[in-house]
Amino acid sequence: MISQADTLSALSDGEHISLTLYASDNLKQFRINGYDDVNSQIQAAFNAVNKKNFNRLAYVSKNPTQEEAAEAADTYGLQLFKWKEKDGSEGSGVFGLVLEYGDAFRTVPLSIQRSLFGYGIAGLSNIESAIGDSLESLLAKSAQIGYITGHSEADLEPADGSESNFKKLVSDLYELKEIKLAEEDIPANLNSIIINGPKSALSTEELYKIDQFIMRGGNVMIFADPFSVEQGNYYQAPTYTPIDNGLNTLLTAYGATLDANYVFDEECYNYQQQGYGNIRMYWAPMLQKKQLSAKSVITRNLGYVILLQPGSISLDDEKLGKNVKATVLAKTSPKAWAETSNFQISPQMQAPYDKSREKQYNLAVLLEGKFQSAFEKSPSEEQNADDTLTTTTHLAKGTQSGKIFVANTAYITSNQLINDSGNEPIAMFVRNTIDYMNGNADLCTMRTKGLSLNTLSNTSGALALIVKYFNQFGLAVLVAIAGLVTWRLRAIRRRRIHIAYNPNDERDAETATK
Repeated sequence: MISQADTLSALSDGEHISLTLYASDNLKQFRINGYDDVNSQIQAAFNAVNKKNFNRLAYVSKNPTQEEAAEAADTYGLQLFKWKEKDGSEGSGVFGLVLEYGDAFRTVPLSIQRSLFGYGIAGLSNIESAIGDSLESLLAKSAQIGYITGHSEADLEPADGSESNFKKLVSDLYELKEIKLAEEDIPANLNSIIINGPKSALSTEELYKIDQFIMRGGNVMIFADPFSVEQGNYYQAPTYTPIDNGLNTLLTAYGATLDANYVFDEECYNYQQQGYGNIRMYWAPMLQKKQLSAKSVITRNLGYVILLQPGSISLDDEKLGKNVKATVLAKTSPKAWAETSNFQISPQMQAPYDKSREKQYNLAVLLEGKFQSAFEKSPSEEQNADDTLTTTTHLAKGTQSGKIFVANTAYITSNQLINDSGNEPIAMFVRNTIDYMNGNADLCTMRTKGLSLNTLSNTSGALALIVKYFNQFGLAVLVAIAGLVTWRLRAIRRRRIHIAYNPNDERDAETATK
């Protein structure tokens, strides 16, 4: 509310937020129900919204030419219609409502849809609230984040009655709004959504909704698990079944792929267990500062981060193209390896004997820019029976820049890693990501600057012994050597003085002094 009011009050005299209706007059020939009254209804809704926002909005209705219609559809992602005229030429028209401020804009949910009774206007019944929600999305730092459900995602309120530390972590600034994509669209006032550990596949229609949300400049945070862990009885080892969540349908098209593997690292979390000694948790890579991006505000001030059972992420530079910037936020050490099958996670696990298998893997990446759609057309795209009128709202490419965060593990949002106080480095990593994706990048630096998060880098056993004995004996030897060198330099200096001022005295400097 404050950020929206500040933006509106800061506008100079004569400067406004523009609301534009693009409605081609040549669409009237198709007798669309309510088309003649759409302008007056939007005008009435606009007046109500404008009154609540200091009268800083301006409304205009446009009847674009065919060239302007094609340009508006391409720029804003509006509904473009095409048909054959009686003379055989191709006609076209556009319909849509756009709220615009500076270089940013929002497309208000309003469209022409076909039903059993012909074409009609969808979205007019709640157009006032739709304009208000779009205005909030355009000007305000949204307090709501969409949380996708319906695919066995991580519960925000677990059935055992415990509270999700992830939800508590973000509750000071954000409200997580659950969205069942199979039943509803992504609300117009949301700028970002979270997909957290889906265990079943998203449908094509659900993936398309996410794709078009990204094309319109939406931000998506993905926390995905490579495997579903099924715990057997006490005497049986757990089984690991690959998860096909369908997200690679989108991500691969954008230039990133979730790999179906677990990544293990020799530089990992260690703990002492009675009867076992030092246990190296290869499945919990401990990423030091050098493995975190120094350029991103998300990770710049973090000294280390511990992940749990992560998978790798592959990047395709060709598909990323020039319009998308990829930042690797977190990667393993060069001593990491991946397993896709026939593995068991246990304290007896050993690093591979063949070191040629080891290399660095990407564990968390950030994609920013204007993406190409993963779909050629809308799965529900229709055309009428006599093939004279076709319409589409499909966006083949991004109209505004969006952001996609991808981590191939959902454990980093679980209570296993995020404690109740939320002061662990992994909690700050997750929180910084959410702030950055929601336009609060300044909070990332404020939260982590000056914190004592830097730790000593892990070293091998041999190097640790060398450093240990050097600290115990090496420094003393160096001091002794320095003393001998100083004694010899002083003796040489006295000899030079003796030769310079009394060269005929055969006595040495010590005897002469006495």
